Amino acid sequence: MDGNRKDRPNGQDRDDRDDRDEDQELGRVLGELTERIRRVDGRQETQAGELRGVQDTVGLLRGQVGGLEGKVTGVSGEVAALRTDMTQVKEDVAKHYALLEGIREDLRRKEAKDDARARIDWLTADRQRRFGQRAEIRSLARGLVDTLTKESVDRGMVNTSLIRKCVEEHFLHEPRFWLAPALLHVAATYCELPELSQEARGHAMQLDKSKAHLFFALTSARLENYRLAGSSMDNYLQSLVPARLTQDFLVVLEAVANRELGPQAEKFVIRTMERWFAEAPAAPDGERRARERRELWRQRMWNLRVRLPEGEFAAFRSVYAGDWDALVEGFEQAAVAQGTLDYLSREFPERPAARSDLRHMDSALEHLIDRLEPDEAELHAKIEWQQRIYDMDGDRDAARREHEQRQSVDVEVMTFEQLLDNAVFKPSQVELGLAARRLALMCVWPQIRTVATAFVETSLQRRPRHLPIAIDEWKDTLPADPTEPVQEQPLQSALALHVEEVTRRRVEGVRLRRPRLVAGVLGVIVGAVAAVVWQQAALVLLVVAGLALCGYEYRWVPAEQRRLRAVGQARRQEAADLLGKALVQRRTLISRWDRYADGLTELTGWLPPRDRRSP
Repeated sequence: MDGNRKDRPNGQDRDDRDDRDEDQELGRVLGELTERIRRVDGRQETQAGELRGVQDTVGLLRGQVGGLEGKVTGVSGEVAALRTDMTQVKEDVAKHYALLEGIREDLRRKEAKDDARARIDWLTADRQRRFGQRAEIRSLARGLVDTLTKESVDRGMVNTSLIRKCVEEHFLHEPRFWLAPALLHVAATYCELPELSQEARGHAMQLDKSKAHLFFALTSARLENYRLAGSSMDNYLQSLVPARLTQDFLVVLEAVANRELGPQAEKFVIRTMERWFAEAPAAPDGERRARERRELWRQRMWNLRVRLPEGEFAAFRSVYAGDWDALVEGFEQAAVAQGTLDYLSREFPERPAARSDLRHMDSALEHLIDRLEPDEAELHAKIEWQQRIYDMDGDRDAARREHEQRQSVDVEVMTFEQLLDNAVFKPSQVELGLAARRLALMCVWPQIRTVATAFVETSLQRRPRHLPIAIDEWKDTLPADPTEPVQEQPLQSALALHVEEVTRRRVEGVRLRRPRLVAGVLGVIVGAVAAVVWQQAALVLLVVAGLALCGYEYRWVPAEQRRLRAVGQARRQEAADLLGKALVQRRTLISRWDRYADGLTELTGWLPPRDRRSP
């Protein structure tokens, strides 16, 4: 026990030491924490000072920024004012520039106009110097070929030696102008000098064979020497190129068509036109051009067809079960012949004889005499160009546009195919009277008949033998032959039976709609049970609604059946009326189709009379 007493103080001392060590350690830790807190406080005070300095700096900067904003605002106002001034300056510069450009343009145009006036004067003087004698020869030609001149010679009013002397004098001035020796030929004829006449005639043909032959043909016809006119016309026609026909040929064709050049000239012209038409496929690219011409005339005649009226066959169209567009196209192909005949009858009617004082030969001769030679035409074109510049006040662009427009309108050269096409189908594009257009029509008449025949034959080949119809899924066929009778009553009976059968199936198909009936019964049961269990009067409404639904379903069936029977009865009447109209329209359509097809015979046997003169 004593030993135990001795041991207790030692243990207690150790505990005390441990406590002291812990206290020291805690004190040390607290000291470190206190020191750290102190340093943190010091740093916070330092940062707070720096923050106050930054705040002062920011405040100062704000003030400076405010000042800068004011300065920027002032500068922006100055810039806006400067921009306004610059815009005004630009506008003023643009106005002055436009004014200067206008002045420069006016000066340029005035200079161009003055230059054009000067060049016109110079070119006109040059024309007078180079071709002044030709104008006098043309004036002499107009008087010399006049019928009154021949009468004056025959009566002795004009000395033939004076005529010869005058013509020879002009011939000496212009020996290379074809009209001068041609006039010498006329003068020698008046003077009855056959050798001189032949010499002059040969010289004129050496200079320009085509124009000389035409001149001799026209003058001979004017002097009623139709035999010589016919031979000269034949020579003239041989010199022509069908791909390049000029206005000369048009005026000659007009005179020939009105039988002013005699029967021989007319025969030669018709024969030549027929030869050109027949030989066209043999020319270079002739086959291609012939195909293009046939296709063009096919399209022209297709555009002349009698069209099927839109609403006239509405009932038959609504029941027709075939290709309606193909049926319409076949019908209109048959109507090409009738449409073409109607067009030709309008364009080539019989008219009373024209005025006896109107002579196309005079205009043909006048046109030939006034026709400029190539060197004259070149100089004349230069004068016209300068005149356009002058008329446009020196505006070369406007003058060029006017010049191009005039050239596109004044084109004289055309092909023989273009002449025929315009004469028959586009009369406004060619200056030809009715008689000349009739000659062109006679030339292409075989082609027109061929195209019309092809249209009608294709139409009849494409017409179906039977025409299928369908009304409310009822189907039948009708004959395409109008002579084959169609019994309407059996068709109406069959259609009525079909409509009745469809109506019967629809009526029998009306049944109670079980889902609604089951829903109504369930509503009644659920509503009754719920009302008893929960004793809620409001649930009685569910029972009433269920009973009402069941009652409606039982009453709906007979009502719907009666409605369907009424609809079926109305549809039966509508279908009967529709079928009756369709049968009538089918007969009308096919009869008209055959009548148009038969019109091909009338077209092929039609030709306009040619024994009248065109105005």
